[in-house]
Amino acid sequence: MDEELKRRFAPKRLGKHIPGQRLLPTSDFKFFRYGNLEQVYPMKFEFVYYFGGFSGAPIQRPPEGFAWIKSTGLQPLFWQVRKQDLDGNYKELEKGR
Repeated sequence: MDEELKRRFAPKRLGKHIPGQRLLPTSDFKFFRYGNLEQVYPMKFEFVYYFGGFSGAPIQRPPEGFAWIKSTGLQPLFWQVRKQDLDGNYKELEKGR
């Protein structure tokens, strides 16, 4: 089970442009609002499984058929993308990359 969790939460590499909608989270990551529709460029990313759930904020999860992703780095960007657009277009990153 430990290996499954590591794989699930490890960074991935998006290999091509896919359509997505920007998510604009509040500074405390309790809520977000939807931004513009745009192209998500190839990048390192991680899945976001929910927003909120602490300090009384309701848990928000992606709608059915969608996933939330965020770029890795000091100031991550967040998107909502269709799962079918992600399928086959990302890879697990090797350790050390």
